[in-house]
Amino acid sequence: MGQIWTHFFIVLNVKIVMNMLSKITRLIEPILQVEQIELVDIELKGPRGNQLLRIFVDTESGITINQCAKLSRDISDVLDTENLFSSRYKLEVSSPGARRPLQTEKDFLRNKQRRVRVIFTDNDEKKTFQGTIKNAANGVLEIDNQEKALSIPIHNIVKANIIFQW
Repeated sequence: MGQIWTHFFIVLNVKIVMNMLSKITRLIEPILQVEQIELVDIELKGPRGNQLLRIFVDTESGITINQCAKLSRDISDVLDTENLFSSRYKLEVSSPGARRPLQTEKDFLRNKQRRVRVIFTDNDEKKTFQGTIKNAANGVLEIDNQEKALSIPIHNIVKANIIFQW
């Protein structure tokens, strides 16, 4: 019986967090749209009273620390006005960083002509391919290296990252 209750509380907690993230996203989207900033990801971690809300943002040309600071103030004002958190929380607004995973068609287009490593599924088999992004359209990533060209449905991509040449 204990395992059933544990599972129930985990599922309930996940639903509560997802609902909270959905509310937060709806509240901050207008702020981001005005600034022409894209929401990359949002995370809520930690116990009540000591929660950490991380918001990752970006623009076509990259995000600056000043933009992040302004967004942090604007988002904090909205969240505090809406009283979503019943107790103390910490807010971090930042760039997703250079190693951020590529997930959407827009991510791939933004990195056109860059070298990437893609892990994807093909007939239930995981495969890895490294090459240069040629295009992304209609849900398909076009990538090639000097030996081979591939068209990979984006929904089959498990993980994709830029290959940095140092």
